[in-house]
Amino acid sequence: MRGTLLNTPSTQGQTSLWRVVTRRLVWGQAAKAMQERLQQAGFSPILLQRKEPVEMHAFDDATLYQDYPSAAKAAAAWRKLGFDANVIKAPSAYLVGLGRFFIASYAEQMQERLQRAGRKYRYQRRMVEIPTFRFTFPPESHAEADALWQQIQNLGIADPILMPESRFQQMFGDNANAQAAPSP
Repeated sequence: MRGTLLNTPSTQGQTSLWRVVTRRLVWGQAAKAMQERLQQAGFSPILLQRKEPVEMHAFDDATLYQDYPSAAKAAAAWRKLGFDANVIKAPSAYLVGLGRFFIASYAEQMQERLQRAGRKYRYQRRMVEIPTFRFTFPPESHAEADALWQQIQNLGIADPILMPESRFQQMFGDNANAQAAPSP
């Protein structure tokens, strides 16, 4: 399925400038790997980095602990069950963090693992502002941008989106003139 964002009927014409933009990445390592893959394929991606609100899924042990040793003991018990547990100092207690996820499918997998473990846990979903990464390329005619979109799509890279330059400027104008940036 082709990801295309149209702006208005006047920008849908074949004569306006268009951009290819990758979908948002929330991990610096994933952005670095994508940048390397694009460069190895002969592309010169332009990195767009900014902070955006992203939905976070947080999983913690159900108990709030009054001291560090109690929390550390609980974290060790979670680790024995195969979870990456860590002790977190909260303002009035300690808690055992079991995972933070920004992708819903990963959160669902974690929830299934926790349910199979049979221990009580807390789940919280909230919006947090974190650094995000996308890649774009210089604006081109619709035909050229469409061909570039197809090449990027064939690489299997983050479902690129084809959008009019005017829409790109509306969405990313704050850093639209970014140059080929150093790795994230």
